[in-house]
Amino acid sequence: MWRTLLYLLPLLPAGFPSAASAGCDLRPAIVADLTERLGQTRRGLGVTQEQTVLELFAADDGGWTLIATTPSGIACPVASGRSWTDAALALPARG
Repeated sequence: MWRTLLYLLPLLPAGFPSAASAGCDLRPAIVADLTERLGQTRRGLGVTQEQTVLELFAADDGGWTLIATTPSGIACPVASGRSWTDAALALPARG
């Protein structure tokens, strides 16, 4: 899963110029929609070199959404899907 996210990062436009057409909004509105309408809660997050915050939201029914939030507070859905499973994976030692 995380490898897939790494491949998606270059696809994120700097500053999200077409935010309205991509379903973007202020982060609180996006999070409210995910939690209230879809029952999703935040399961993980990370910060890119450009200070964009990536957050993964998932529901107990397996639905999930990845959002990216710019430093200005605009959040855009990046990907979504079904069959999310929380997993604690042992990572290989750094080499």
